[in-house]
Amino acid sequence: MKFISLIVSSLFAVSAIAGPVNCKISDGKNASECANLNGKYFQKINVFPVCNTEYVCIVPRKNNESLDNCVAVKNKVYCSASNSNIDVCNPESSSYDFKQCTVEVSKKFKNFKYVPAVKPTATQKVAKRGHFKTKISFTLDENHTKTKIVIGPTDIPGFPFKKGKKN
Repeated sequence: MKFISLIVSSLFAVSAIAGPVNCKISDGKNASECANLNGKYFQKINVFPVCNTEYVCIVPRKNNESLDNCVAVKNKVYCSASNSNIDVCNPESSSYDFKQCTVEVSKKFKNFKYVPAVKPTATQKVAKRGHFKTKISFTLDENHTKTKIVIGPTDIPGFPFKKGKKN
């Protein structure tokens, strides 16, 4: 509780030294543009150290858009950002990156919870087919009356068995 009162008192001290803090609150234009795009709008007013407003509008997926860069927020898929003053979220910025944008937005806005729209898949290693060397030996007795045939594997390189392990 002392910590909170210290923060509040230091804000009042800064306000008393610098005069009253007048933060410009958004006129709602960005939020209405976002609503027209069926997007989800996030806004945050920062009072200290500089008075500014951070905002972003994330836009839902278009039908033919790949899911690779998309995120899901409350079971709705979003794939791009619009109307933002956060650099990585602004499509007109050279540093625009929607994946990085979602990371930054989740840090700035605590109510922004997302999961990747495409779940990562595990790849399974397919065993290579090897070759069998088979030992076949014939033995005949002296009178040529009995024949004995022995068939057995001697080498199975590259087959799904690993060397040194027995099944």
